Amino acid sequence: EFRRVLFRSYVLGDRDPPYTDYQADGSFGVNELYQRATELGAIYLDLPVNLYEGDTGLWLLPASSLLLDTQSALTSLDALEQTYLNDEAAVAAAGYSLEALLQSIDYRRQNTIAFQAQMELHTQNDLNIFLTHLPAMPGKYQTETTTSIYKDADLILAGHNHGGVRLPLLGCLRVFNEQFPRGGWLPNNALVSGLSNLSGWTQYISPGLGTGSVRWYSQRWFSTPTITLIQLTKSVA
Repeated sequence: EFRRVLFRSYVLGDRDPPYTDYQADGSFGVNELYQRATELGAIYLDLPVNLYEGDTGLWLLPASSLLLDTQSALTSLDALEQTYLNDEAAVAAAGYSLEALLQSIDYRRQNTIAFQAQMELHTQNDLNIFLTHLPAMPGKYQTETTTSIYKDADLILAGHNHGGVRLPLLGCLRVFNEQFPRGGWLPNNALVSGLSNLSGWTQYISPGLGTGSVRWYSQRWFSTPTITLIQLTKSVA
């Protein structure tokens, strides 16, 4: 079960369709693409998962959700639900049926409650693996909000960069990542892919398998598609 959850979990990239959305028939639900992924055994990580329940837990955490204020989110959803139930004009302005809008609210409410329940089980002594599409960057390139997300990270697993546009022997010429200075030209190779330590965090940025694209050309030049196997141990050699 440990291997299944860790190896098959995924978060969405910046060009992926939403996990849930309003469907062609007017209902609300999970995108067909991700329904197929679930059937194949993939797990969309939108909730914290405890991989090892011992004296010290080992959590797999979706970084994008960790600043969620659950109580504020639930209050906002309750207010939105009442608006739709009592204001036909608001339903018309939303452009979807009342049933679909209520389905959307209920999905988000149940997800928020589940997130809150999991985080209540999380302790300060637990170990944390953060899954994020966009890599963490050194402090000077991060916002204060983004930095606060990773303050308790023991390991960050990221992607996005596709290894960048590389030249043989010279390394990465450019990475299409707006976090980098100089528009991503001549980036620090340690921040493009592989294992690095920055601002006290250990991060592995996977070169990944896909190509991505920027307009008409691929982001992956001379960057070998890669599947990375990371073995977790109880001690550091």
